Amino acid sequence: MAPPRLDPKRRKKMGLLRRRSFLAGSVAAALFAPHVARAALRVARLANGAAARSPSGVCADSLAAAVAAHPVLNSILRIDVHQDAELGDDLTTLRGCIDGTVDLANVGTTVASSIVPEIGVLDIPFLFRSVAAARAALDGAPRQDLVELLQGKGIHLLAWTENGVRHITANKPIRTPSDLAGLKLRVPPSEVVIGAFRALGAKAGPVPFPEVYEALRTGAFEAEENPLGLIETAKFYEVQKVLSLTGHAYSAGLVVASPDLLEDLTAPQRSALRACATIAQDASRAAADAAQHIGVGTLAGRGMIVISDVDVVAFVEANRPYLESLAQKFGHDRLARLQRADG
Repeated sequence: MAPPRLDPKRRKKMGLLRRRSFLAGSVAAALFAPHVARAALRVARLANGAAARSPSGVCADSLAAAVAAHPVLNSILRIDVHQDAELGDDLTTLRGCIDGTVDLANVGTTVASSIVPEIGVLDIPFLFRSVAAARAALDGAPRQDLVELLQGKGIHLLAWTENGVRHITANKPIRTPSDLAGLKLRVPPSEVVIGAFRALGAKAGPVPFPEVYEALRTGAFEAEENPLGLIETAKFYEVQKVLSLTGHAYSAGLVVASPDLLEDLTAPQRSALRACATIAQDASRAAADAAQHIGVGTLAGRGMIVISDVDVVAFVEANRPYLESLAQKFGHDRLARLQRADG
């Protein structure tokens, strides 16, 4: 007879009890036999929804490598990386990080905004004038405000990650806002992004990232928007003919840890983990820079037609009324702090 199935809450509780009993036993063993006791190795699963070659995939692998090399962590913590949505889409793994069923996750701000709506401020098209300005905002004074918003919903930020600057792919050129009229455009599950493109006339709707390729192949959606690195690693060039360099948004992400993992670490170990996450953050930014630098040529070599004469000013002006409404939603002060963070 198969064993009875436990509901998720009871499973989680039993898992926590087993782990705490194990840790208590380890402490007792260390007290009574210090000459043979060694700290138990904690194996943490890290979930990443994109491909290993993407900037977020590079971030995940870099975090695992940094932990393996860190003298404070290498004997007590090992990170097992699960790429390509192996543990589920970003929203599933983010929720898993909150409830403790996933140890670490690398997710986009567009997904985090479904749990912490205020984080959606980072997804506003044309919010930052450059990648450098966006990084300065995330690393500078506005960071603490964002950290507190996340912690209020049980999301513990270790570091930012980066996917790059977002552009539109379709089977026709997108040069002006009028080219979006009636276009079935896949966007991430962000109210901000959905609203922005609907304000421009597109039939915008969300689909989890692992399902985008099939949605484009079958015609459920006619277009999508993503950074160049993700467009290439997800092989969207196989189902989209044209890349339009709209550069409409900076795509940030978060490396987050479950409260269970953090509780299992001492204060110095938590500090070491955050230092390792910063190393991974820098690696993802370098990968995003490289993808942006070589991405256009790579995708052109894959057969895509590249449209560089996009009328960005026309897009900004067409979307201005919607952006002004977002200032009412998120607060003029918060938007101003983000936009002036780089001086």
